[in-house]
Amino acid sequence: MSMKQKQWPGKWIGFCLLLALQMIGAYAYGQVKVSGKVNAPSGAAAESVTVMVKGTKSGAITDNTGNYSLSAALKEGNYSLVFEGVGFKKKEIAFTVGAAKSYTVDAVLSEEVSKLDEVV
Repeated sequence: MSMKQKQWPGKWIGFCLLLALQMIGAYAYGQVKVSGKVNAPSGAAAESVTVMVKGTKSGAITDNTGNYSLSAALKEGNYSLVFEGVGFKKKEIAFTVGAAKSYTVDAVLSEEVSKLDEVV
């Protein structure tokens, strides 16, 4: 057996181990679940509203009951959720991430009548 054949399995195992550790660290560190309910001023559920963590690519869309749930890799600190939907004014709500791994942020959006007239 040549020297190259003996070294290959060790390098392969080392590479796989390093890759697995990086993936575990990326997903396990700071995974935070944010969920809640979004309503219109009337109290009705606001469906199809986009909910984004400001400054990240993490987001969700409300379902037909106004509920949303998203997971994001967030460090401890202050963040804002941005709520946007057709017929509603854009709204930002601040929240603080601490040691907990799950947060609830509910929102009541204001109607934006002027943009409703523009929708055909």
